[in-house]
Amino acid sequence: VAAPARRGRALTAAVVVAALVLFAVGGGAGFALTRALAGASLLPPPSAGAPSLPAITDEAPARVTTASAATANGEQGAEFTIEVGADWTSFLEQRANRGLAPSTVVHLVAPTGGYEVSVQRFADYYPRHSVEDYLSLVRSRWPKGQYFGEATDVTDPLDPAAPEPPVQFSYRTVEKATELGRAADAGGRDLRRSRYSRVLPRGADLWVVEVVFPTEQEEMGRSRLFDTIAGTFAVVG
Repeated sequence: VAAPARRGRALTAAVVVAALVLFAVGGGAGFALTRALAGASLLPPPSAGAPSLPAITDEAPARVTTASAATANGEQGAEFTIEVGADWTSFLEQRANRGLAPSTVVHLVAPTGGYEVSVQRFADYYPRHSVEDYLSLVRSRWPKGQYFGEATDVTDPLDPAAPEPPVQFSYRTVEKATELGRAADAGGRDLRRSRYSRVLPRGADLWVVEVVFPTEQEEMGRSRLFDTIAGTFAVVG
């Protein structure tokens, strides 16, 4: 008599388990169907991370931009032209430099903020200073561990009669996420930049044309931004 009762309890348990399985499968299928009908992916959403970098193309329209890196109104020899994107914006900075004369910097920035060209002019730089003095100034601006990959190379002169030869100068920097106001635990990432410049003596002045782009895009940034843009720089007058 006891055997049928045990079989009855076992059958009831099996029915309950089967019902739970069907409920789970049905619920999962319903969830999947709902997301499919809504056009959503069945995979979990990706975790928040750094935004994708804008593509560097050589098809963007360029425009000849004329600007002045004068330290005083009406100063001669401070105007220049350079070709950048037609939609780039510009702003002017007067910069104090430890151990060197003050300089004027014209910043030209892409709409995304990811790429920048700066034209810096040190008036009456020679004969008191040298290209090496400028390179030392750049190195001193970055804390240890945030400046690396320095390299120098030859480049075409802006002024064949200049006091010393020009230099192509490149280096990489890293700015910590916390220093940029982005918490590391909130998806913030360190900002890594590659900086290529031409350091160009001209008469008594020193000009520096620098192009900055994400290190992740260094190869393309050098060929499509630096090589293209820096070569269009010219001093007017």
